[in-house]
Amino acid sequence: MERKLVLTSIILILLTSLLGVTFRVEKVQANGTIYIRTDGSVDPPTAPIQRLGDVYALSGNVNGSLVIERSNIVFDGKGFTVDGLGGRVGVNVTDVNNVTVSGVDVRECDYGIWFHSTSNSSILNNTVTGCVWMGITIYYSTWALLSDNNATNNNYGIWIPHSSFCTVSNNTVVGSQSLGASGLYIDHDSYNNQFFGNTFESNFYDIYLAPYSHNNNLSGNSINSGVYINNSPDNLFLHNNLITRFQISFTGNPSNMWDNDFEGNYWRLYNGTDSNGDGIGDVPYIIDSNNTDYYPLMGMFHSFNTSLGKRVDIISNSSIGGFEYESPSTIQFSVSNVTESQTHGFCRVAIPYTVVSPPYNVTINGADPTYWNYTLYDNGTHQWIYFEFEHSTKEVVIIPEFPSIVILPLFMTLTLIAAKVYRRKPINGA
Repeated sequence: MERKLVLTSIILILLTSLLGVTFRVEKVQANGTIYIRTDGSVDPPTAPIQRLGDVYALSGNVNGSLVIERSNIVFDGKGFTVDGLGGRVGVNVTDVNNVTVSGVDVRECDYGIWFHSTSNSSILNNTVTGCVWMGITIYYSTWALLSDNNATNNNYGIWIPHSSFCTVSNNTVVGSQSLGASGLYIDHDSYNNQFFGNTFESNFYDIYLAPYSHNNNLSGNSINSGVYINNSPDNLFLHNNLITRFQISFTGNPSNMWDNDFEGNYWRLYNGTDSNGDGIGDVPYIIDSNNTDYYPLMGMFHSFNTSLGKRVDIISNSSIGGFEYESPSTIQFSVSNVTESQTHGFCRVAIPYTVVSPPYNVTINGADPTYWNYTLYDNGTHQWIYFEFEHSTKEVVIIPEFPSIVILPLFMTLTLIAAKVYRRKPINGA
C-alpha cells in the first residue's frame, strides 16, 4: 500500500511539472532588444516574431524594444505588448521607408512609437500608454499616415516635429496633463500636414503649434482643453468642435484662418443667433485682433463615411446617432435632444451627389420637418440642405425626391402607354 501511495505521489508530481512546463511554453515572452535587420532576418532568431514574406507578426509579449531596420515591410503586433519597463524606445523605425506598424500595445517607454527620417510609412491601430516623453513621434518625416491610434497618459500624446505632408486622423489622445504638455504637439517648421477627426480629452493643451509650423489643416477635431499657437501662422482651423470652456492662446501675433468663406468651427462660448435658418451664426466669432471665425457653426460638426468612400457631413445642435447609408439612395440617422430642456433641433447636411442624387426629400419619424430648405447651397458635387424639427428622439430619413424604386415602374408604365397609343394610331393610306 505504501509503495502504491509513493508511486501515485511521484506520478502526480510529474504531471504537475509537465503542466507547468506547458503553461510556460504557451506564454511566449522576450526580453531585451529585438531587431528586424536590413536583410529581413530577425535578431535574435528566438524572438517571438513570425515572418511571412514582408509581413512580420508578434507571437508574444516583449519586455524591451523593437528596432525595424528594413524598408517595405508590415509589422503586425497582433495585440501583444511591447513594454519598455520605464525606459527605451518601444518601436523604433529610423532611416527606412514604406513601413507599417499596426496592432501593437506599447507601454511604459521613454518614447512609445518612434518614426525618424521615414517616408510613406504608417502607424495604424496601436495603443500607446504611460510613456515618459512622447507617445507617438513622427520626426523629420514626410507622407506618413498616423490613424486610429489610442495614446493615453503619456507626457505628450503625439509629437510631429520637422515633418510635412503627413496625415493624422481618427486618433484618440487622452491624459497628457503634465504642465505645458499637449495631446498633439506640432513642432518647429512642420507644414502641409492634415489633422482631422481626432478626439482630445483631459490634456493640459489639446493642440500646441510650436514656432514656424504653417499651412497645416486642422479639421473636424474634438477639442476640449484649448489650443496654444506659438508664432505659427497660416494654418486652417475648420469644422472643429471646441466643446468645453477653453481658450485659444497665442504667443506673438500669428494670423490663422478659422473658416473656408462658407463654414467655420463650433464654439461653445459663441452666443450668436441664426435668423436666416442656415445653421451658421449671424455675426462672426472674434478670437483676437488677428483671428476671426466669420462663419461660426450653430451646432457641432459630424462627419460619416459611407460604403462608397464618400463622407456625409452634418452640423446639428442635437445628438446624432445610428448613421446608416443604404446604397444607392437612402441616408438614415437618429436625432435626440442634448439636454432635457431642449425642444428644438436642426440639421445642416452636405450630401455628395454620388451618395444620394438631388433633389432630396426628408422625413422626421415619417413626417415633414417643421421647416426645411433643400436648396441651401450647391457646388456641383455636393448639395447642402437644412431642416428643423421638434425634439425627443426621432428618426431622420433622406431619400431622392423621386426614388429609383418609384421612377422605374413609372417609366415602364409610361412606356407601355406610349406603345399602346402608337399601335392604335391609324396609318395614312391604309
